[in-house]
Amino acid sequence: MSESVRKNGVANVVVVPFPAGGSTDYAARAVAQSLADTWKVPVVVENKVGAGGNIGADFVARSPANGQTILLGAVS
Repeated sequence: MSESVRKNGVANVVVVPFPAGGSTDYAARAVAQSLADTWKVPVVVENKVGAGGNIGADFVARSPANGQTILLGAVS
């Protein structure tokens, strides 16, 4: 992510393709807090559930390619 995006105070999004309250959601919230502290801009966690994670992945794939939307998945 560029310095200009961080300086403009634009919120970044971490998308979790699993339900809130699970281990992936917990990890995403910890990562988001760390990123927000480092970048000095808000980082929001959004849970986009369904289709085995495909709904969240599709949302990120269709987001603008500006580095502000990150997918946090899990490997089983």
